[in-house]
Amino acid sequence: MLITPCFSSLGCPDATIEQLCAIATRPENRLEGSPACVEIRSLEGTADYPARLAESPHALRHAAAAVKEAGVEVRLIGSSFHLTGHTSANFATTLLGAGRVADALGARYVRVFGGGSGGKPMTDEQIRHSAALYCEAVRYYESEGVAAEIIVETHGSFVTSELVQQMCDEAGQAIPLLWDTHHTWKIGGEDPVETFDVLLPLIRHMHGKDSVALPADVLSSNPYRYVYPGEGEFPIAELFSAMAEATQDAGTASAIPTVAFSLEWELMWHRELPPLEPALQSWLRVLQPYMQATAAAS
Repeated sequence: MLITPCFSSLGCPDATIEQLCAIATRPENRLEGSPACVEIRSLEGTADYPARLAESPHALRHAAAAVKEAGVEVRLIGSSFHLTGHTSANFATTLLGAGRVADALGARYVRVFGGGSGGKPMTDEQIRHSAALYCEAVRYYESEGVAAEIIVETHGSFVTSELVQQMCDEAGQAIPLLWDTHHTWKIGGEDPVETFDVLLPLIRHMHGKDSVALPADVLSSNPYRYVYPGEGEFPIAELFSAMAEATQDAGTASAIPTVAFSLEWELMWHRELPPLEPALQSWLRVLQPYMQATAAAS
């Protein structure tokens, strides 16, 4: 698998669209030969910046002009749509706006959440509902002329490869994914290499982050603490080995999938974290050896 470095605007939630573009295009925040690539979720102090853009044609035109002028690729728009918590009645109010924003900004994907609350296993009924609603959402986008593809994030309690397979079975089709590598590892309890082997044909976009486990006697909403990429316990070297093997097995260059591997520095939700840019530079140092090796091999 070939990767494009990317980062989420969750890491700079109070920035303007111009400031986001400035971060993305600074030489120290990019790898040579790679595009300035972002995914948009939070900006200007709001958790759902795409919803704000959807409500203001002027703001949307301004944002589209800003990313075009800066030469920044917006790979994904992060919607707030939950497959388990919403119904088709929410398409026009929540999902359509994200699709219009994605198309205006040239984004390939609109992310929806797989659903379920963290800590509570998904029920069979939730899986059936989510699968049916995903299929209905895809048809809705087609009927509305939205070009962006809906992809489902491994999030909440939708964090195991088994649940992904169950949802695909219920849908009667492959469901494209945003694979959050940390969620399936830390929350789902899966080995990232094993998860990658199962999910590979479905992966369209990836989230990366790193953490260390907290001692059992430390009170925290999470049993772990986020750290700079490469400084924690996430087995990134093992995952890269599996990804490199998949690249070799693909054979011809045209058969090798390329996805954005996006740093999700969750400053929006964890205000105690350091600023984005040092974390982003750590992320690039983690990605660079793998990218160089796979580029040479392909």
